Amino acid sequence: MPKYSLREERDKYNWLYDNGYPAGGDALHTVFTELGLDSFNNSSIIDFGCGRGTLSLKASGYSKYVGIDISDSVIKPLELEQRPRCSFFVGSLTDPVLEGDYDIGWCSDVVEHLDESVLDVCLRSMLRRCRRLYVLACCRTSRHLGPHHENLHLIVKDQQWWADRLAEVGHWRGGFTIGDSIGACLSRKNKPKTRKH
Repeated sequence: MPKYSLREERDKYNWLYDNGYPAGGDALHTVFTELGLDSFNNSSIIDFGCGRGTLSLKASGYSKYVGIDISDSVIKPLELEQRPRCSFFVGSLTDPVLEGDYDIGWCSDVVEHLDESVLDVCLRSMLRRCRRLYVLACCRTSRHLGPHHENLHLIVKDQQWWADRLAEVGHWRGGFTIGDSIGACLSRKNKPKTRKH
């Protein structure tokens, strides 16, 4: 069982965003710009833990963008902006509102905030919804503290641990490091074929 409740997490991140929490996923977008992937060629994108929806502003060429974040404090203003081809939802990484099949899943600086007991469930849930999942995980303690001065990164592991864990959940299509973080592109693992007798 998780050490926290979904409501407690929502309250914590509402407090953080209301107090200037600088979430945005800039590091992962920088890497993709350097690789020439800043145009998504008419792809549909789902942004898990979208924060202030930075990707929807910086990327170009997508046909549809869906952002989800646990904090209604950050999502409600985004809904009012009415960005073209964009939808925003309050929810968790396993929320059924996200059912669908997207070309690209994006998850920047989110997974280290999860309790380790729910990490695999959340990663698998994200992979079910997209053909390729780009993940960036930070490997150090958080530079920002929560409302009770707690470390926001519930999983603090080295890059090898993250690489092994991500490869267990999805098909590893490529990886990179940036600062204290590891990034990966994953796709769904093929289900083993069953033999008919």
